[in-house]
Amino acid sequence: MYIPSHVQIETVNRLCNARCPMCTIRFKPEFGDDAYTDLSYDNTVRPAGFMSLEKFKLIVEKLQPHVESIKYFTLHGCGEPLMDPTICEKIAYLKSCGFRGVGFSTNCHLLTEKMSNRLLDAGIDTLICSIDGFSARAVETIRPRLKRDKIYTNVERFLELRDERDAKSRVLIRFIEQMDNYLEFDEYFAHWDARVSSRKNDEIVKFPIHNCGGKVEDFENKVVPGTGSSLFSDDYAKSDGFLCPDLFERLIVFANGRIGLCSSDQDEYFDIGNALFSDPVELFNSDVFERYRAEWLKGRWRELDHCRTCSITQSRNAKQTVSTAALAS
Repeated sequence: MYIPSHVQIETVNRLCNARCPMCTIRFKPEFGDDAYTDLSYDNTVRPAGFMSLEKFKLIVEKLQPHVESIKYFTLHGCGEPLMDPTICEKIAYLKSCGFRGVGFSTNCHLLTEKMSNRLLDAGIDTLICSIDGFSARAVETIRPRLKRDKIYTNVERFLELRDERDAKSRVLIRFIEQMDNYLEFDEYFAHWDARVSSRKNDEIVKFPIHNCGGKVEDFENKVVPGTGSSLFSDDYAKSDGFLCPDLFERLIVFANGRIGLCSSDQDEYFDIGNALFSDPVELFNSDVFERYRAEWLKGRWRELDHCRTCSITQSRNAKQTVSTAALAS
């Protein structure tokens, strides 16, 4: 039986304050809850909204027996986590249950000083700051509706508050490399490397943009040539250890409690089941997962509908940790 080492519970679905051109989520209000999609097993988008604290606790309680096996517990998915009115209560509950690696990724536009203090009070382990550029041009092109200076001020203040309190929370500054920002990385790195802390195990990481299961429009013009994320090569596919970490390690729970196949699954590809009514680890070992894992283990991932054109695994394998914080740890 596979026990997930990473649990990802989506607490916000289809609600976000940004509209990133590389994002393939059908956000509300542009798409209603009755919108059609041919990617879902029932041809409808998943309903927009939040996971309640009560439902969240019910699912977490079912995962409690596996607390020692679960290394990471992230609260993001197809929406901006800081829009969730109970995000801090959920973090505090996870920490009270003994879970490690609790955090989420955010565009940081809503990371006010008040929110920063609340997150630190809750005991967040890792804040993943998705900041895709140094200049206002790059940031605001890649993250429409957001303002570069507000994002930078928010994250800098979070770091200051964290250090003033000597909180244990670590910060991961994440740069998704693409044509609109790749020339700015040296400036970006210098700025954040002067602010992150090796003592807190902060990191600055760079990923090549991925195609989210082949769904990103105009991907060929977004990816930086030679970054290793444009297409899989046969040589790469045959290399040792080429396995999708989502299928083997990450349990994804949607905001309505249902189970997703992987991080490219935004629409519920399969009717796997609901963690509110079933054991989530048993669902992680259901027939769909068994079939996909078997094909990957045989090197036949190209025969799987949702894997053959996906570059997420390749993008993650090409991740570079470039901060001096990582070198000092």
